[in-house]
Amino acid sequence: MGTATGTRLVTGAAFAAALAACGAPGAGGAAAADSSQGGAEVAPADAGGSNADAAAAADAGDVVQAGGDAAVTDVAPADASAVDAAKDAGIDAAADGADAALDGVADSAKDAAAVCPDAPSAGKACAAGLQCSYGKECCCGTCKPSMTCNCSDGTFACLYTDACLGAAIQCPDAGDAGATDAQDAGAGCPPPQPAGTVCEGTLWVCAPGFFKPYGSTACLEATCANMQQAVSGAIAAAAAAANSCSTAEDCVQVSTSTACAGSCGTPVNGGQQNDVIKVVGWVDDNICKPQGYAAKCGYSTPKCMAPKFKCEAGKCAWAQ
Repeated sequence: MGTATGTRLVTGAAFAAALAACGAPGAGGAAAADSSQGGAEVAPADAGGSNADAAAAADAGDVVQAGGDAAVTDVAPADASAVDAAKDAGIDAAADGADAALDGVADSAKDAAAVCPDAPSAGKACAAGLQCSYGKECCCGTCKPSMTCNCSDGTFACLYTDACLGAAIQCPDAGDAGATDAQDAGAGCPPPQPAGTVCEGTLWVCAPGFFKPYGSTACLEATCANMQQAVSGAIAAAAAAANSCSTAEDCVQVSTSTACAGSCGTPVNGGQQNDVIKVVGWVDDNICKPQGYAAKCGYSTPKCMAPKFKCEAGKCAWAQ
């Protein structure tokens, strides 16, 4: 039987041999020999087998990839949630720790502010209503603190009491019987010793017969001239700081009379009159009365007219 030029005819025997080679392991060599002798082409069958193997491997790879993708899809979100939860828990724990620490600091600060400091601490934070006393001044048979510190608007304001400044006049026969050991020794006060002072605890305070002007830390001898200048100067300064005005209706009269001398008062802004009254009271209680100014220097009161005010250059003044 003939065939067209360039075309091979696969005989029945060759085809059978090729099938046997595919089906039986180890028969590939024999089948190839038979095929070669019979003139049969078996390469397509081998290629088909290789393609099948490759396709199977590809399918297996797809399955593995699909399984991997499924695992990633199923696990990754769970892992991310766990990480987020752990982060949130850590942040919450850190925040709780910080809050607890801050609460502890705040409680400690509150406790400290509610206790009197060991030494006077003007300007230091304190608990409302706290009153503290320091030092001691003994005279005329009694002892009083040499300084008091009161809590005002959350901080300490401290003032010398000058409790014994008038002792030489109030009880002249007492002599030095009321002096404390600290006054005699001066051991607790830092050197040098300021003029006109004695040692009280750890503080230098004005000695008997000396006084401290308003707003000053220096002690002056309680002469008539020194006291008169200290009292009138303090009152004049307070009035000058409180007499601003826009019209005459802003102005009022405030009394400036003390145990040192009577007066006709002074014109000040009505809204600031308490500032002047405060200073007048301080010089009266700390200079005029305890130093016995009237007995030592005399007392007088001027004749006063009905008050009339004017606002001149933005300042309250008398209108005559």
